[in-house]
Amino acid sequence: MSVTAPHFASAQSMSVAPAISRLWDAVAVLLLELQTAIPIGELKGAATSTLSAAQVTERIVYLQKKLVQADAEIGTINSELAVLRPKLTTTTATKPMPKDSSAFVEHLYTCILGRASEKKGYDGWFAKTASSSLFKMYNDFFSSREYIEKKVSDEQFVKQMYACVLFREADPAGKSAWVQRLVDGKSRTSVLQDLMNSKEFKGSTGTTLSRNTSLGF
Repeated sequence: MSVTAPHFASAQSMSVAPAISRLWDAVAVLLLELQTAIPIGELKGAATSTLSAAQVTERIVYLQKKLVQADAEIGTINSELAVLRPKLTTTTATKPMPKDSSAFVEHLYTCILGRASEKKGYDGWFAKTASSSLFKMYNDFFSSREYIEKKVSDEQFVKQMYACVLFREADPAGKSAWVQRLVDGKSRTSVLQDLMNSKEFKGSTGTTLSRNTSLGF
């Protein structure tokens, strides 16, 4: 029996590759021990084989010790993976950024309200893009009656800010920090404004979005 180690293709996978490789090595060693200590043929014919009862017992005890060692090693690796797992949250775009004002309005509907636009509503919001700003458009959607009636939790609100404004999933540390600001009494409008004043938004996402939509910050 042979085993082939997994291939790690992405940068994120590489961060856990050492722990996974150690786990794979432990499995491979255990399989080798199983083959060496008690050949399958001898196990199947143990009653008629040349192995004595004492030899079979000795080999079983040996394997039990190896299993305990492997279990301890796997426990250690699981602990390492538990520490690494939060770092694996992707920070890539969840969807392409809107290419123009029309696509931006539709993005606000689908990402914040969770539905496609209807013609009357779309026309009204699209008209606002001529004199509004990115912050005002986002804040108006997040402050709309329809959104408020959804009774979205602070955590979900923060997740939506990341997805709809930064176009990526929230990292654990960032999400916790923004949620804590809300718990401490900051309004959602204030938190949204702080996020849109961040270096990440103004230096990357916001700049592209402003260029595509002709909306100022």
